[in-house]
Amino acid sequence: MSIYFDKRTNSYYVKFKLNGKQFYLYKDELGRPFKAEKSAKVAESAFLSKCLQASPKKTGPHEGTLVCDDLFEPFFTSLRQTLKESSVYVRKKHFEHHLSKYFIGVPVKSLTNEDLEFINTKVNGDPDHGNLGNVVATARKWIMFIQKYNPLLLPNKFFEFRDSSPIEKHEYHVWSRDEEKAFLSNIKDKKYKLLFTMLCDYGFRITECMALKYEDIDWKHKTLTVNRIVCNKTLNGGQVFMSPKTKKSNRTLPLLPEIEAQLDRHGAGFIFPCRDGEVGDVIGQTPIRLASVKYAKMAKLKPIKLHEFRHSCASNMLKAGLPVRVVADWLGDSEATVMLYYSHLFQDEKDMAFRWLSDNSLLPSSVS
Repeated sequence: MSIYFDKRTNSYYVKFKLNGKQFYLYKDELGRPFKAEKSAKVAESAFLSKCLQASPKKTGPHEGTLVCDDLFEPFFTSLRQTLKESSVYVRKKHFEHHLSKYFIGVPVKSLTNEDLEFINTKVNGDPDHGNLGNVVATARKWIMFIQKYNPLLLPNKFFEFRDSSPIEKHEYHVWSRDEEKAFLSNIKDKKYKLLFTMLCDYGFRITECMALKYEDIDWKHKTLTVNRIVCNKTLNGGQVFMSPKTKKSNRTLPLLPEIEAQLDRHGAGFIFPCRDGEVGDVIGQTPIRLASVKYAKMAKLKPIKLHEFRHSCASNMLKAGLPVRVVADWLGDSEATVMLYYSHLFQDEKDMAFRWLSDNSLLPSSVS
């Protein structure tokens, strides 16, 4: 079951499947839609509760009992109450690909913790699980959801087995400012040149950059404000705009001259709207990735991922000696996050501390 927004009427409605048929849930018997998303969610939850109390009748050996797959859709709906669209999308994919097969047709009340241990062993042994941490997190949320029907189940029966192999440290690839200049010099398309200049200079998350509007620009004070992101991975397959990743991600930055020169002062709406043949309000990530690879090869550079433009921005700033606090504010991150990802860039500072303490010893030099 999902909540949808109708742009034409500026209202919300609920769409769901029951016994294989498609239904729509409206505000009243007259078929009027909901004017607020919150009202739609309340109605959705009330309807789900009513359905669960009725305990849908099943055919087969467990006829008349509540089986796990009765609760799959209500579980996905519950995730939407606490998680963002992209997170719900990931959780649902992990559940469908790696977990649901163990619960289909199983009566909820017949599940035991021994069953969960068995399933956990199978999940840990699955070579195609991708990110096992996400699968385990999804499994725990699922068990917490069905605990109301079987209180004896324990979510901590799902965990990631300890791996004795050496931990592989993820390595980020970054470009220097000279490499970024070479990359940008090959771009003739005005929209792509503006987009990639923003990624290089501001270190935007790609979802922040795609969602920018001309109304976010204050021409008088020459500032640019980040206050939304676009999510492409949603359960209904459409683009959804939402608040940024963290509170610090909401930020206002100075409008750089080389960015201002590329902007249309009379522009309106999204700065990067969708192009011909694309679906959605703004350009998608796939054409941006393809363009990035294309222009990198033209500049004879090894292509980097879209998020690595952000790492390049941070790396270049820190190497130039800018304070961590300044870099964190510019990127919309915390100082702790910057220190975590870029600690390898601070070796020189450690050497400076060593030299200063050595030159200012508190004890006589004869003391060993």
